[in-house]
Amino acid sequence: MSHVRGPQMSPKDLEEETGYRFRNPELLEMALSHHPAVSAGFTKNPDPMEPLATLGETILDTLIATRLYERGDRERGTLTPEMVRRAKHARSRRFGEKIPFRKYIRWEDEEGKSWAQTKRASDTVFKAFTGAVYLDARRDRMDGMEVVREMLERWGYFGK
Repeated sequence: MSHVRGPQMSPKDLEEETGYRFRNPELLEMALSHHPAVSAGFTKNPDPMEPLATLGETILDTLIATRLYERGDRERGTLTPEMVRRAKHARSRRFGEKIPFRKYIRWEDEEGKSWAQTKRASDTVFKAFTGAVYLDARRDRMDGMEVVREMLERWGYFGK
């Protein structure tokens, strides 16, 4: 019988490394579960990380666009979706080297193992983690966007 394999590090280790404690640990579990592990029924929660990554990407887009606007990038053609994507991609790539999120991915098969070692996997898990933090804060009746912004500030995500 197959079982979920993957991280040498536990979700608790990721909470230690990031400094964020989940009140709803199932959200962290979802953020770390690669689709084949979920669809094969080897994790408790049926939702894969992809929806959380989509939410996280949207949150990052909003926070970066706000930062660019507040720093004065307001002229026509300067605050565009493409500019936001480029800024987010550069920051996320640098940030992925600080906290290697891919160490925490759960997978079920060799394909999942191969995917978990890629830079794309680290980026996807970072975005899923961001989405999970946002939802975790909201479920605790806090401003999820502000909690994520403060977390990213502490991590130096936005630079100087």
